[in-house]
Amino acid sequence: MSATADPYVSPKPPVAEAPPSSDVSIGYMEAIRFPFQGPHAWMNILLISVGNMIPVIGPIVVSGFVYDTFEALFRQKRTYAPPFDLDRLSEYLMRGVWLFLVQMIVSFLFVMPSMFVLMIAHFAGMIMMEEGGDAAPLGAVVMGGGHLFHIVIMGLMSFVMIPVVIRVGLAQDFAKGFDFAWFRSFLGKMWIEMLVVTLVMTFLSIAYVFIGFALFCVGIFFLAGVLFPTAMYLQYQLYLVFLGRGGKPVEMKEPSPKALAVWAR
Repeated sequence: MSATADPYVSPKPPVAEAPPSSDVSIGYMEAIRFPFQGPHAWMNILLISVGNMIPVIGPIVVSGFVYDTFEALFRQKRTYAPPFDLDRLSEYLMRGVWLFLVQMIVSFLFVMPSMFVLMIAHFAGMIMMEEGGDAAPLGAVVMGGGHLFHIVIMGLMSFVMIPVVIRVGLAQDFAKGFDFAWFRSFLGKMWIEMLVVTLVMTFLSIAYVFIGFALFCVGIFFLAGVLFPTAMYLQYQLYLVFLGRGGKPVEMKEPSPKALAVWAR
């Protein structure tokens, strides 16, 4: 069966969690439809898009809201996102800060070595091409190899980032976010689905960019508002499948009264 239920089921208050089902799978079309479902869909898309354009703080708040939605989906088994509530900006900000920090650290571990190799390959390739003769084709190969290495490392980073942001986004704790035994368990159980999700999101990102330009460039403005919830929903489904295969759930903090009030809408 799919990882989700029929659309437009009214959200329920948090209840004791039932044992996770092993009969779940990733619904890619459900993830594509998710940003457009529910009574708050278009306002959420607008606010996410506007927030993502605000330097530094905006994307952090947006990340906080996206993973607040993740928690609401999981706790309430709802099928559409709660509203982006401006009265909860501080809560979104605090959750987003942990995500920003862990993403910055993981990015540094991948980007710095990759950029170093790319710079060396580019520098060496330029020297070979300037020498001409038989060295010129080799220089082009070296430069191309450096760029290919960089692309592969960036894809690997996106792959590894999935369990990291899921755990940190749900735990809302920087120290608890780094549980390498949990990461190994997630990778071991979910690596095939993670690879497919990474490829699907890469394809969707490219496709939505072309669609945005086709809509007189206006669609580009709403790109973040659609892609962020789609990526989150795919991660949410990955987490459900992981639990269904016996994975250990992430320990979450009790939601605030303000969060519960918003989730009820």
